[in-house]
Amino acid sequence: MLIFVLGFTALYGQANQQKERNITAFAKVFGYVRYFYPSDEAANADWERFSIYDVRRIGIQPDDKALVKELNNLLWPSFPALEIYSGDERPTAARE
Repeated sequence: MLIFVLGFTALYGQANQQKERNITAFAKVFGYVRYFYPSDEAANADWERFSIYDVRRIGIQPDDKALVKELNNLLWPSFPALEIYSGDERPTAARE
């Protein structure tokens, strides 16, 4: 029984750490885009709806690679000049 509890705690703790990382990253990107993205879309966006809807999708991403992909998928339609990268990753080609 003790092994099960320790194993569950370790897995649950790791999941919570990733969720915290995901939401922290989302909050940073959200702030940068909301206040510094130079477009009318950013000025006129419904940021409350955007944050409530998207934070749910961001929180469930299992790792950083999936997080970056989801952030790009969520933001690119409204903010096409924005590209998000992780760590040492660099752009490989321009988006179309």
